[in-house]
Amino acid sequence: MGGQTKIGGTGRQITGGKALVGGTARTISYGKTKIGGTAYTISFSALPAGYQQVKWLYNSGAQYINLPFTTQGGMTWEFEMGKSSNVDVTGSTEYYGAIGYYSSSGYYNVIVGLYGSNDSCAIYARQARSTRQTTISGVAHEDDVLYSGSVSFGPSASSGTLTLEYNGTTNTASGNGTLSGTGRNMRLFRSDGSSTTNYGGAHSMIGKFKAYDANGNVLCDMVPAVRTADNVAGMYDLESDTFYTNNGSGSFTAGPNA
Repeated sequence: MGGQTKIGGTGRQITGGKALVGGTARTISYGKTKIGGTAYTISFSALPAGYQQVKWLYNSGAQYINLPFTTQGGMTWEFEMGKSSNVDVTGSTEYYGAIGYYSSSGYYNVIVGLYGSNDSCAIYARQARSTRQTTISGVAHEDDVLYSGSVSFGPSASSGTLTLEYNGTTNTASGNGTLSGTGRNMRLFRSDGSSTTNYGGAHSMIGKFKAYDANGNVLCDMVPAVRTADNVAGMYDLESDTFYTNNGSGSFTAGPNA
């Protein structure tokens, strides 16, 4: 957000910019100005005062955030995900990321998962059973680098097309599945509904996450952040102006400042 200052008696909107200090260009990120004798704080961050946006959060497997919406048809998700250097895979499959709900019985599944072995990654999206799942394989990953993705779930598990895009590649799925119900809780950083190490406790490195319902209404618009008063890391929802902290044990590891 920006601010305003008065120039020649006229209020002017302040946006991000640069100033020359000692011959070096410096980015202006915050400051103060005086309007009508009152000092106002200027901030160009999307977050309110007291929160520092960071590039990503990492969970060691035990941290997660309960999403403020439940399983439903027609959703679209936009996300940033990556492989953390904290996960060293030399053999068996490791899960680097999980969002959503997963049931071991194969029903109710609404999930995105990033996984790999020997540093070869793949990402998949599933709506209901594996008959309605698509996977993008052979995704090259640098450690601690975020990649953008999106998934558009069909209006139901048996109609429409599920579309997954990740790092410039798109795959679709139109097979019929069974979604026995809606209204299941979902999680960010690991999936709800399963206690397995794979789906339930993924070592996720996630940046921004935004979700829409079937009508295009924003369900949440989350950015990773640190609350500066106590250095607690979590996700700040720009849609509801709510800071979501860890619902699991331990604490998130915050990436560098954004």
